[in-house]
Amino acid sequence: MTMTKTSIWPVILLASCPLLAIAQQDSLRSNPSLPADVLGPQLIMWTQMQKPHDYVVYLFGLMDRAKGGPPKKTTMDMHAGEGETSTTMVNFPDLVKLDQAKTQSGEDQHRQHLPDTLYTGIWWYARFPNHYSGDGSAATKELGEFEMKAWEDKIVEAIKAVKADQDTLKIQNEFYQKISHPLDTRP
Repeated sequence: MTMTKTSIWPVILLASCPLLAIAQQDSLRSNPSLPADVLGPQLIMWTQMQKPHDYVVYLFGLMDRAKGGPPKKTTMDMHAGEGETSTTMVNFPDLVKLDQAKTQSGEDQHRQHLPDTLYTGIWWYARFPNHYSGDGSAATKELGEFEMKAWEDKIVEAIKAVKADQDTLKIQNEFYQKISHPLDTRP
């Protein structure tokens, strides 16, 4: 099979559309041994490597907070906390209701008592039963603009890297070739 150069558009679609849920459902149906709590990047990569493809899937992961910018007021900041609420103020200002941000607790409830090396499918709900983590009332438009600019810069960097990548497809082709004759790969 001849593999062709990849396109960035399937990557953006896989990373931002409901295709993830569809891929998860299909994978679980065809592979019942797959743990039900395998989500996100692990699932996409696992399903991607099941059979040869003439393209590469690149995933744009979460990034660390960019240096500089307005100081953050909170330390716990995950879903709907200071950062996400700040970026929502920039992108969808009519959806942000800062006066309602403190009506529910975004504190970690620490309801599971497991070592850091263990993960369960219910971890988020165990920690944040209100599906909210942090304090959205601390959000500012300035922080949102700074974080959006940093995210946009990283997206541009990622697209340029994908377009310049001359290695990944070759390595992927080599992998598929070698796994079709595993005994021939021994030294």
